[in-house]
Amino acid sequence: MSRKTNTALLGAFVLGGILLAVVMVTVLGAGRFFTRLPTYVMYFSGSVKGLNVGAPVVFRGVAVGKVSDVSLSINAEGTSVRIPVVVEIDPGRISGDARLRDTHALMRTLVERGLKAQLQMQNLLTGQLIIELDFHPEAGPQGLKISMGYPEIPTVPSSMEQLTKTIENLPIEELLRKLIQAVEGVEKAVTSPDVARGIQSLNLAINDVRRVAANIDRTVTLFSSDMHGAVTDARVLITDSRQQITDLKASLEQTSAATRAAMQQTQKTMRALEMSGSVDSPLMLQLSRTMEELDATAASIRSLSDYLSRHPEAILRGKPR
Repeated sequence: MSRKTNTALLGAFVLGGILLAVVMVTVLGAGRFFTRLPTYVMYFSGSVKGLNVGAPVVFRGVAVGKVSDVSLSINAEGTSVRIPVVVEIDPGRISGDARLRDTHALMRTLVERGLKAQLQMQNLLTGQLIIELDFHPEAGPQGLKISMGYPEIPTVPSSMEQLTKTIENLPIEELLRKLIQAVEGVEKAVTSPDVARGIQSLNLAINDVRRVAANIDRTVTLFSSDMHGAVTDARVLITDSRQQITDLKASLEQTSAATRAAMQQTQKTMRALEMSGSVDSPLMLQLSRTMEELDATAASIRSLSDYLSRHPEAILRGKPR
């Protein structure tokens, strides 16, 4: 009786454990432990140091899978060394049109459009690598072929690998030889006697230029002083000339007034003589000529006074021809 009870309890315990395991797998794993993810292979020719199993596979920064295996492939002759990397792509990380839910069909379309895999640095301190998927149409379109039983995603060299190849293709020895020749040429040019003489001549020329500049500075200073004095003298001369013109004009006006007074007096004298009947006497004739001369003199004085009023500079430069 006891043995039957223990068997029943054991069976119930095993059945409960199985049910619990199924529930845990269903709830926690959502059935993923029994689902095989789409698997692809990639071949890299450079070093994959830092790429470990479990490293993420990202598409423009979005994790869409992980690395499941990293191995080494060498041909029989040892002339070709490639590193196949097997990755798993999680379709649950990709959303879009319902017709593209076939992961292999989607990946085939993307590869035909230029999708390539490339190694990228994930952490500079630890040196860990990740695989980044992106479009590289400059590398040329390719098809999704089968290799090692998996669809193969083509690859492109990493940025570091491209830099390394570029440096390797440089003619280092030739560049070093040209650099040494350039340094030797510079050394010869620096130590050349011609260069020393040229520098000495340049120093002398600079000193001459400095002296010429100093002389020009002094000359300009003296010329400025002379010009200042000349301007001052010219101002004084103009002032004096204006005063002389004013005085001359006043004198001419006085002379003109005196001439008019003399003419008036002469006219009175002539009228007195005419009244006395001495019109044809020599004195009358002399007075007549004197009147004519005084009249001409007064006209000349008036003309000169008017001209000086319009052209006072004629006192200094004279009347233009």
